[in-house]
Amino acid sequence: LLPLIAYLSFFCGILQLLIDSGASQRLAKLLSPIFIKVFPEIPKDHPAISYMMLNFAANFLGLDSAATPFGLKA
Repeated sequence: LLPLIAYLSFFCGILQLLIDSGASQRLAKLLSPIFIKVFPEIPKDHPAISYMMLNFAANFLGLDSAATPFGLKA
């Protein structure tokens, strides 16, 4: 159980640093054409795209539990 907690804490911290530094926003602008085609009802510069991108990245890395907060924020 302790390795799982450490693993999730580490990656949640890394993802929070991406949000605080603004890197997730820049990455979201780079990937926004993909998300706009998948979700056409979301405006182009909506902040939810950043959280959707972080959710996608966390799921891609296999961090299902860490992806849940970003999905809820999106």
